[in-house]
Amino acid sequence: MKAEKEAQLQQSQMCAVEGSTASNVMSREEINQMVLENIPVKKGRRYGLGRISEGISSSSQATFSSSGIMDVMEQLKTDLNGERTKRRALEVELRAVNDFISRVYPEDFSASQSFSPSQPE
Repeated sequence: MKAEKEAQLQQSQMCAVEGSTASNVMSREEINQMVLENIPVKKGRRYGLGRISEGISSSSQATFSSSGIMDVMEQLKTDLNGERTKRRALEVELRAVNDFISRVYPEDFSASQSFSPSQPE
């Protein structure tokens, strides 16, 4: 198997030099995997390859399209606006409860305990 892949790699390299294309050209991932299998590991590192992330193939890495990210951002903005609207409604309701309690029990409910709404964002 190893010899077969090496032969494919050599053939694809020769075709690239000659300018022709081969029908059985190895994918970049197959070539990278073959290199990783054949480079010796010294002290837990593969010297000469630079920084690599083993165990994560390029096909398994998450890729996001910019339109997908924009859709998620728009949904998050919509959700945030909905939460802000709910919070404002709760603040109005709490203010009404505070006013009611301060009218019913004025001596027990001082002005320092009154509700102050959060700062606008």
